[in-house]
Amino acid sequence: MNLSHCSGILAVCLSLVLGCVQTTPTSSRPKETIRLDETIRNSAAIRVTGHNDPLEASVKVDTYEYCRPRFLLRDSHDWFFRGFYHKKLKEATYQLYVIFNSRTWIFWDLARFNSPSGLSRREVKRVGSDVKCGRYGCDHYEDVIMELDRSTLERWGKEGAVVRFASSRVDATQDIHVDAQEATDFLKKMDGVLAGGI
Repeated sequence: MNLSHCSGILAVCLSLVLGCVQTTPTSSRPKETIRLDETIRNSAAIRVTGHNDPLEASVKVDTYEYCRPRFLLRDSHDWFFRGFYHKKLKEATYQLYVIFNSRTWIFWDLARFNSPSGLSRREVKRVGSDVKCGRYGCDHYEDVIMELDRSTLERWGKEGAVVRFASSRVDATQDIHVDAQEATDFLKKMDGVLAGGI
């Protein structure tokens, strides 16, 4: 057997082996990946608490589990709607609740969004804070609420909205992109509470 004959046989064998390797689809291999920016959506998970509880003065409705990130990464946020039906007064109040995670304290206290009458500016109330530090720095969590009126929620339920949060103490902003379907589903659940049926 001469050298050119051996190299020809070797080339045929290699092409067969490589052909077999290439015919095994990589997509058939099971993969377990978790995206850090993945969002979990569950439109049925609007919580109602306090309805049949005589020790609670109000019924609370929130969309916390409706759509949330798997992980709240630094310099990001999570938001949801929260509403209260005050049993004695028979009145409802509405809020946009936002949890911010930042590299430092921002002291979020302002918000603005477009409305039919122009740019609407609202004060934001801080209702909670926490800090967690690790090898790669600290996460500063700030919980804030913005009071809402029913007409704003109804408009957001039709067209969504962008709400820009800011601070009067630190030069920083973050935009919240309000999902129209979440606003609609939240109002439907609130209407069920108001009607007494949930």
